[in-house]
Amino acid sequence: PTFMRSNWVRNMTGINTEQLLSRVWEEKKLNVNYFDRVMFTTALPSDTTRWAWAEDPVPGVPGLLLKYPVEYDMVQDVCPRSSFMQIVLSSVTGG
Repeated sequence: PTFMRSNWVRNMTGINTEQLLSRVWEEKKLNVNYFDRVMFTTALPSDTTRWAWAEDPVPGVPGLLLKYPVEYDMVQDVCPRSSFMQIVLSSVTGG
């Protein structure tokens, strides 16, 4: 990304990507607007990432696992289950 061309960005150590973006947006005077969570992270049983193991199944979607179940719970507070599952199923099945 363009902001990586800045010397002060390249010289930063000990911060994660979210912290870096926050600092860049502050410098650029960009405002951040928050919204209710409407997404959650999933994984296949063959997922090999190290920072979290997916174990709980996504309800109604065989073979798909919840990476962070708390995200799924937060989505349930925002999206009614019927419309929510329609979106999930259509994205998985392509229909």
